[in-house]
Amino acid sequence: MLANNETGFILPVKDLAAKAKEKDIPFHTDAVCATAKVLYNFKDLGVDYLSFSSHKFGGLKGSGGILCRQGSMIKPMILGGPHEAEKRAGTENVVGIASTAFALEVSLHNLEKERVRQAILRENVKKGIKEIYPEVVFTESATQLPQTLNAWFVGLNGTLLLTNLDLVGVSASYGSACASGALEVSKVLKNLKLKIQEAQAALRISFGRSTSEEDGQEFLKRLQMVLGRME
Repeated sequence: MLANNETGFILPVKDLAAKAKEKDIPFHTDAVCATAKVLYNFKDLGVDYLSFSSHKFGGLKGSGGILCRQGSMIKPMILGGPHEAEKRAGTENVVGIASTAFALEVSLHNLEKERVRQAILRENVKKGIKEIYPEVVFTESATQLPQTLNAWFVGLNGTLLLTNLDLVGVSASYGSACASGALEVSKVLKNLKLKIQEAQAALRISFGRSTSEEDGQEFLKRLQMVLGRME
């Protein structure tokens, strides 16, 4: 992954792709969470394949794409017609393609300014959580997306906390959307050497272009109310 969806960590894909190339191993990166969040150059990354999903930057759900380095092999899964250079048969989703292009253009406009705004919002929310619940620990890296905040509320059950937040109208997540409904501890957090009890207390809080400073303050108010009930 170019950026992890649970922690927001930006991963050293360029270095990993170079190591794979030394062994003549084809390399694919999942850039779903990174696209329109950070600037990257497909050729500079050195990967053979890169995939993205439109809904992550405001396009329609069910649309996305894959970039392939010239000369790379890709075996089609849907056969029949000559569409998409014989890589994917079937009538193109014109509305999905157009929405993807438009959403990507909008998202890249003033990207750096928006990143700074979200980073400030993230830090303010972090500070507020720490004041409300001093035992909280944040999963952080030197390079990470400003839109994602992973916090583990030591001593609490993350699933129970998430349920109570949902009851007061707060949308957060326990783990990734890909594992929705799963009760197992996040593999991502386990690989960060968190103990099971610590990983079970983790919560992912994310921000978007429409998330305002007022939204952040309202979240903190509702979090404080929920934590008060759980004591």
